Amino acid sequence: MTAFLWRIVILMAAALLAEILAFVGMAMVAMRAARRAEEIKEQMKGRQQGRRGIYREVVEPVQTASQVVRGLKLALWLFRKVA
Repeated sequence: MTAFLWRIVILMAAALLAEILAFVGMAMVAMRAARRAEEIKEQMKGRQQGRRGIYREVVEPVQTASQVVRGLKLALWLFRKVA
Protein backbone atom coordinates (compact mmCIF):
# COMPACT_ATOMS: atom_id res chain seq x y z
CA MET A 1 0.00 0.00 0.00
CA THR A 2 2.77 2.46 0.82
CA ALA A 3 4.49 1.80 -2.51
CA PHE A 4 1.29 2.75 -4.29
CA LEU A 5 1.06 5.99 -2.32
CA TRP A 6 4.70 6.81 -3.08
CA ARG A 7 4.01 6.29 -6.78
CA ILE A 8 1.09 8.72 -6.58
CA VAL A 9 3.24 11.29 -4.76
CA ILE A 10 5.99 10.97 -7.38
CA LEU A 11 3.52 11.27 -10.26
CA MET A 12 1.90 14.35 -8.71
CA ALA A 13 5.32 15.93 -8.18
CA ALA A 14 6.16 15.27 -11.84
CA ALA A 15 2.85 16.80 -12.93
CA LEU A 16 3.51 19.87 -10.75
CA LEU A 17 6.98 20.23 -12.23
CA ALA A 18 5.56 19.99 -15.75
CA GLU A 19 2.99 22.64 -14.92
CA ILE A 20 5.65 24.96 -13.50
CA LEU A 21 7.77 24.49 -16.62
CA ALA A 22 4.75 25.23 -18.81
CA PHE A 23 4.07 28.47 -16.97
CA VAL A 24 7.72 29.46 -17.28
CA GLY A 25 7.50 28.72 -21.00
CA MET A 26 4.36 30.84 -21.35
CA ALA A 27 6.06 33.69 -19.47
CA MET A 28 9.05 33.49 -21.82
CA VAL A 29 6.76 33.61 -24.86
CA ALA A 30 4.90 36.60 -23.40
CA MET A 31 8.15 38.46 -22.70
CA ARG A 32 9.42 37.75 -26.20
CA ALA A 33 6.13 38.95 -27.71
CA ALA A 34 6.25 42.15 -25.64
CA ARG A 35 9.83 42.81 -26.71
CA ARG A 36 8.91 42.21 -30.35
CA ALA A 37 5.90 44.53 -30.02
CA GLU A 38 8.19 47.29 -28.78
CA GLU A 39 10.53 46.75 -31.74
CA ILE A 40 7.63 46.90 -34.19
CA LYS A 41 6.25 50.02 -32.53
CA GLU A 42 9.63 51.74 -32.93
CA GLN A 43 9.84 50.67 -36.57
CA MET A 44 6.35 51.98 -37.25
CA LYS A 45 7.26 55.42 -35.92
CA GLY A 46 9.99 55.80 -38.52
CA ARG A 47 8.17 54.67 -41.65
CA GLN A 48 4.86 53.80 -43.22
CA GLN A 49 4.22 50.27 -44.44
CA GLY A 50 1.66 48.46 -46.52
CA ARG A 51 -0.84 46.07 -44.99
CA ARG A 52 1.08 42.94 -45.92
CA GLY A 53 4.24 44.18 -44.17
CA ILE A 54 2.31 44.89 -40.99
CA TYR A 55 0.61 41.49 -41.19
CA ARG A 56 3.92 39.73 -41.61
CA GLU A 57 5.53 41.57 -38.70
CA VAL A 58 2.63 41.57 -36.23
CA VAL A 59 0.06 38.86 -36.90
CA GLU A 60 2.29 35.94 -37.86
CA PRO A 61 4.41 36.07 -34.64
CA VAL A 62 1.23 36.32 -32.56
CA GLN A 63 -0.21 33.28 -34.34
CA THR A 64 3.01 31.36 -33.71
CA ALA A 65 2.93 32.31 -30.02
CA SER A 66 -0.69 31.18 -29.75
CA GLN A 67 0.25 27.82 -31.29
CA VAL A 68 3.02 27.43 -28.70
CA VAL A 69 0.61 28.22 -25.87
CA ARG A 70 -1.93 25.76 -27.32
CA GLY A 71 0.76 23.06 -27.34
CA LEU A 72 1.68 23.81 -23.73
CA LYS A 73 -1.97 23.59 -22.71
CA LEU A 74 -2.27 20.24 -24.46
CA ALA A 75 0.85 18.97 -22.68
CA LEU A 76 -0.55 20.07 -19.31
CA TRP A 77 -3.86 18.38 -20.07
CA LEU A 78 -2.06 15.14 -20.94
CA PHE A 79 0.04 15.27 -17.77
CA ARG A 80 -3.09 15.80 -15.69
CA LYS A 81 -4.82 12.83 -17.34
CA VAL A 82 -1.75 10.63 -16.75
CA ALA A 83 -1.30 11.69 -13.13
